[in-house]
Amino acid sequence: MRRIGLLCLTLTAVATAATTAIAAPPVTEASAAAKEKPSPFVEMFVAGVVPSPDGNTLVLVNPDEQVLLPLGIGMSEALSIHGRLEKHTFDRPMTHDLLDKIVKDLGGEIVRVQIDDLKDDVFVGTVFIKTKGKVMQFDARPSDAVALALGSRVPIYVARPVVDRAAIHPGDLDKDGPAPPSSSSSPAVTSPPAPRGVLSL
Repeated sequence: MRRIGLLCLTLTAVATAATTAIAAPPVTEASAAAKEKPSPFVEMFVAGVVPSPDGNTLVLVNPDEQVLLPLGIGMSEALSIHGRLEKHTFDRPMTHDLLDKIVKDLGGEIVRVQIDDLKDDVFVGTVFIKTKGKVMQFDARPSDAVALALGSRVPIYVARPVVDRAAIHPGDLDKDGPAPPSSSSSPAVTSPPAPRGVLSL
């Protein structure tokens, strides 16, 4: 429970920073109408990557709807996403750098990525690549899709049913209260059930 509390505190801090840094779009007649009839997809932005009980958690945020979507990701994907957020470069190309180069040199262009579904506690994503006048779809892990989206600076969309099922509100994190202080500098690590929305890929 201590680890879940620490994760909630970290997510709260990320949520506050993200919603402050990313300005909500101005309210127009079109956006007001869109609120009355929700879009099948919600555009989300990368708030950051934070430690979690089972490894690393990618946090997506939508400031307008005030929701967070945490996704459990692997270490290599976490390093790639964090590096792209911080605009770090490496002497040798990492996996997503290689994919960017291949797509570009073959005449393709990544135009958007999506998180389409949540099946058996696993998020399912799609990468859309435009080439020779048509758009092709490729099944992808959301962590890879997000890394590619950051590299190409394209939108990230999440299907409304996924948001409704797995997203959390920053206010819900505050209800857990602060985590109790640790009595040991290196407490035993257990793997409690993942919080709602924090699911491994």
